[in-house]
This record gives sequence, C-alpha cells and structure tokens, in this order.
Amino acid sequence: MQPIFELTTPRDEVLQGELSEDMFAARLKDVMRRCRKSARSMSSALWGRTWILPTASIMLGTMVAEYRTSLDGTTPEQPFALHVQPIERASTDFALILRQRVVERSNAEPHVETLVTLDGDNLRAVADQVLEALRKAEYKVTDLSSSRRKPFYLPEETGVRLGLVFLTVKPLTKARRVEAISQGIRQMPSEEAYYWYSKCTAAATAERAQRALRVLLAEE
Repeated sequence: MQPIFELTTPRDEVLQGELSEDMFAARLKDVMRRCRKSARSMSSALWGRTWILPTASIMLGTMVAEYRTSLDGTTPEQPFALHVQPIERASTDFALILRQRVVERSNAEPHVETLVTLDGDNLRAVADQVLEALRKAEYKVTDLSSSRRKPFYLPEETGVRLGLVFLTVKPLTKARRVEAISQGIRQMPSEEAYYWYSKCTAAATAERAQRALRVLLAEE
C-alpha cells in the first residue's frame, strides 16, 4: 500500500502541523449551529469549512439526524404528525397535538409548526374522526393509547380534514355543534376542505374563517 502522502496532496496546515482535532471540532460545531436549512446546505458547508478527520462521519451523522428531528419525521407524502400527550393524573386520558410540515415559499426550506392541540370532551366527541384518520394512514385503531410516544404520520388530505375538525371544535362547549361541525367537514368535497383549511390556518384570516365555518356548519 502506498503512503498517504504519495496518494494525496495535504493542505499546508497539515504539512505545517497546525491542524488539530480541537480546531476541527470548533469549526464543525459552528457548521452545526448555523446550517440547519437542509441536508444539502449542511453538506456543502461542512466540506467547505472543515478538513476530513476520523470524527467527520460521526458529526455529519449527528447533523443530519438533527435536521430530520427538526421536521418531526414528516415527509412531503405525510406532512402531518399527530402526537399523543398523556395528561397527568389520568391513566387513560390524553391530548392530541397535530403538527404540520410547512413550506412557506416555493424556494424555502420546510419546517414544522404546531397546528392545534385538542383534549377533553371535544376530543372524545370527534374520536370517530381521529380513528378514521388513523385507518386512512394505515394504522390500527388499537395503536392509539395514552402510552404511545411515536407520532402518527398522516397523508395531506387526511391531515387537512382532521386539522380542520380540531381547529373548529376546539373552543366549543355545546355537544350538538361539535357533532354538526364534525359531520359537515366529513361530507365536504376535497376542494372545499382545502379552501377552508387554507383560510383557517392563514395568520391574517384564521380567527375570522374559523368563526365563519362554525356558523356555517352549526348555527349558534
């Protein structure tokens, strides 16, 4: 086997003995802190600002893992993550937190936002919607329990409908209105569900749109 110095041309810093593990770690840490937009940008920043040392693959793996964690495991095909949150002092009760993978502009990197949290009587009232969503995402009904820690990943339309239900019934106190809204959203054509979802989640229109949808589907 040929010596490494015959196979490669080391950088001046290596030849002069000025390169150390500490120097590498500091630079890589800086990359990890600043480059979290995408795996591609992290990779280019890594190789543009660091030298290859034995710890590089480990640190790069950490960076990519952090990036995936920042998206909560969501993908373009399954952009919604439904989390189970146990409620203290309740052995079987829990809240459900719906999070969505969001891309704000065509050239922007995705990020995940918490859409809504639902619990208590209103969650129990729309339990059929939750179970239907899980079945459509190919989960078993029995997968839902207060002890579950891994999120459920939902396809886009399934997440849109469930999110619309959660957003509109969350503040209600009358069971008949909750039931009417749940049924109304279930019967909506896809185009209408997407329209209302876009209005009910946009910062400029969310509150008014949610109120309007409640009145439309279940009068005061």
